[in-house]
Amino acid sequence: MKNKFFALSMVLMLIIVLAGCSDDVSSVSDNKINMPSSSKKFEGVNYQEVVTQLKDAGFTNIETEVLSDLVTGWTTKDGEVEKVSVDGDDLFSTDDKFPIDANIVVTYHTFPDDSSNEKSESEQSKEPVEEPTVKDETLTIDNCEELSSVLQLKDSADPSVKEFADKYKGQKIEFDGRIDYVTQHENYKTRYDLLMSSGDYDENTQLGPTFQFSDVGLQELGIKDLYLPAFVKVGSNVKIVAEVKTYNEDSGLFILKPVSIQER
Repeated sequence: MKNKFFALSMVLMLIIVLAGCSDDVSSVSDNKINMPSSSKKFEGVNYQEVVTQLKDAGFTNIETEVLSDLVTGWTTKDGEVEKVSVDGDDLFSTDDKFPIDANIVVTYHTFPDDSSNEKSESEQSKEPVEEPTVKDETLTIDNCEELSSVLQLKDSADPSVKEFADKYKGQKIEFDGRIDYVTQHENYKTRYDLLMSSGDYDENTQLGPTFQFSDVGLQELGIKDLYLPAFVKVGSNVKIVAEVKTYNEDSGLFILKPVSIQER
C-alpha cells in the first residue's frame, strides 16, 4: 500500500514539473514573451522601475523619452511614466506577447532644464540602454542610394523597407514628402499623430513606406508657433527631417522620431 502511495505521489510530482516546463517553453515560443504589466498599470510608475521590469522580462530594445513638462511636481512626480508603447502600440495587457527585440519606448515626466532635448541627469546616470551609433551626416536622396530607392518603392511593405530601418536605426534622414493623415493623439489637444509618404500629394498613388510620427508636440516637430500651422494637414507637401526608429511589420508603419517638418 505504501509503495502504491509513493508511486502515485511521484507521478503527480512529475506531471506538475512537466506542466511547469511546458509553460516556460510556451512563454518564449517564437521569441515572443508576455508583457510583465499592462499599459495602464505602467502609468504613474517611476520610469526606472518600468525599465527594470521590462529588462527582467527579457526585452532587449528599450528606450526612454522625456516630457519636460513638470512645474511643481506635486500632482505628477519627477520620473513618473506617462505611457509605454511597443512598436507604436500603447494599449496592451499581460496576455499580449511581443518579440523580445520589439521597440519599447517609455515616456515619462520630468522638470525642464536648459537643454530640453537632452536627457536628464538621472537618466544619464542609470545603466544605459543600448543605442546604435548615430552618424553626424543626414541621409538624403543625393548621398544615400538606399534611401532614394526606398522612397520610390511602389510596395510599402517591400522587404527592403525593414532592411533599411534596421541598418540605419538612429540615423537622421531628410526627404520631400506629403501628409496623408493628421489627428490629435488620444485625448490630448496639443499632441498629434501623423502619417506621411514620399513625394508630392496624390490621393490615388503612394510611393515608398507609410511613415509615422506618433504622439508628438509642436516642439518635437520643430514648430515654434503656439498652435498647429495651417500647412500641417492632409494634402500638404512638406520637407521632413527625422530619425529612423523602427519598421513595424505587423502594422506596416515606418516609425520616425521627428526633427522638423516644413512646408514646401
